[in-house]
Amino acid sequence: QFLIFTEVAATATVVGSLAVLAAIAIGPSELRGRILRTLPLIAAGYALAIAIISPLLVAALLHPNPIADRIRPDLYPLDLKNLVVPTVITWVGGARFQADSLQFVGNLTEQLAYLGPLLILAALGGIWRWRHARFVWVIVVTTVAAIVLSFGSHLTVSGDAYWSMPWQIFTHLPLIHLALPTRIVVYAWLGLAVLGALFVTRRRGDRLPWYAARLGLL
Repeated sequence: QFLIFTEVAATATVVGSLAVLAAIAIGPSELRGRILRTLPLIAAGYALAIAIISPLLVAALLHPNPIADRIRPDLYPLDLKNLVVPTVITWVGGARFQADSLQFVGNLTEQLAYLGPLLILAALGGIWRWRHARFVWVIVVTTVAAIVLSFGSHLTVSGDAYWSMPWQIFTHLPLIHLALPTRIVVYAWLGLAVLGALFVTRRRGDRLPWYAARLGLL
């Protein structure tokens, strides 16, 4: 990931750390124990990776990024409405909501947040069916955290920026300050996909609802 783009490794580390913290804080005891036992292995993995990429890492930290002048992360936040409003590249609804989507900042290739009603319904169904399982709330917290980080330094609605958001603390950190915040929503997609999969998963002794099976086929 580091060799692809330093910001990929950095954002994965940030969101992954939030997931680990959420699992330790609110996860079931057996999950918490397994994660705590895994932390030394994670640390060893990072140490080994840093040793391997150390020449590139030193160069990235000591020399200015050659593309820094051409990238403006502040121009690529996630627009809150984009979570439910599709852009013109979406087959269903894209043309109908074009007037709204044209207000989003950034460009079309970075307006990535549209989730779609079926994914949202499946995720909500997964939360409801497994609401008593604490690991589900770990997924929910991590997914929400990823969406919040995707907003960037300020909450943006229909192209207008409002109050400050947590991403602001990352804007001056090395390796991650050039990351486009809207791209962090891909980690939220992962969480929503898992929640949707749980919706169509039959638990032991549980009969899968007919609507869950239908939605799973879609």
